[in-house]
Amino acid sequence: MAKATKAAAMRDETTTLADYEATIDSETRRLENEQAHEIFVHAPVRCLRIALATYSTGGKPADCLKWIDRGCDYKLRFFAKKNFAFPGYGQLLEDFEFLPTSSLVGRADEMIDGFRRCRFEKDPVPRVRGLINQLSAVLKGEPVVETKPETDDLKKNGKPLLTLPPVLRAVSKHDAAAFAKSLGEYLVKSRARDVKQLARLPFYVGRWSMFAAGMCSVFGGIPALPAAARQYVPIELVEYALKRTK
Repeated sequence: MAKATKAAAMRDETTTLADYEATIDSETRRLENEQAHEIFVHAPVRCLRIALATYSTGGKPADCLKWIDRGCDYKLRFFAKKNFAFPGYGQLLEDFEFLPTSSLVGRADEMIDGFRRCRFEKDPVPRVRGLINQLSAVLKGEPVVETKPETDDLKKNGKPLLTLPPVLRAVSKHDAAAFAKSLGEYLVKSRARDVKQLARLPFYVGRWSMFAAGMCSVFGGIPALPAAARQYVPIELVEYALKRTK
């Protein structure tokens, strides 16, 4: 990794350059050890943490995207190693941050095709099934389908996730005004809350919302957002990715 030489070069100064670099080194070592034993379950998230920490230090967007691309490889290898069969599904929050990154490297179709091949012995609860299906549809460029049982379950049992469907709906319909409004609300309400919790962890890698980055990539641009919301979008990363895919 190309290390930042000045604090001013950092994009997120919530923690120190040394802390970011320690996280990058630690995640890289763990990744290498797991790959030696063909353990892929944690690899996509490790790659994403490395990418985000690199971005936070002021690293080049191209270097960040290389790690994201590598994470996509590991996610698909994990699916295949498990023969696309799992006891249940419990990775909604992780997937809402990781799966959208596939759009930044032009691999959304491939990633969602792989995910849709997966079968789970125990069906996800309605709110989880609805959200992951909506996310998959958006990443594939398909219409979002919302069912009453899924919506009702989300309203009753998933209130912290209620900011997600309006964003997915807006991107699906390519409604610029609705996208700006819903993404802003998600970032100010949900992402801000999550970042406060993440900042307490020893492996903090940045305030960046990769769900927001992926949605901007699918939409084709970053909407006008208030500063309170815009701070959570990895703007340089999204803009670089959009230039590469045009």
